[in-house]
Amino acid sequence: MRHSDSGGVIRIALVREGSRVAIEVADTGTGIAAERLPQIFDRFYQGERNRAGGSGGAGLGLAIAKRIVELHGSTIQVQSTVGVGSRFRFALPVAEPRAELAAQAFPQDRPAG
Repeated sequence: MRHSDSGGVIRIALVREGSRVAIEVADTGTGIAAERLPQIFDRFYQGERNRAGGSGGAGLGLAIAKRIVELHGSTIQVQSTVGVGSRFRFALPVAEPRAELAAQAFPQDRPAG
């Protein structure tokens, strides 16, 4: 939200792909220059600091997101165009619910008896 103007759009989509769920986050924000894309997942990288006083972040968010995705055996991709927006996409494994956990989580669905 920090990189989108008032009235901008942020879209989050989830799609089941077999045993994984693909997650895509796209915005109509400021976008990221092509020469900065290789560094955006580096810890403490603050590409926005060079623009209008900086973003106020520590430069850790994308590094943490990348590491979490990698720990789940996946990768995170980004496409971006300055002035148009950015799109991040990654996939995570889906654990099938176990019956006993589902019964605990949703006791109202348990058969009477």
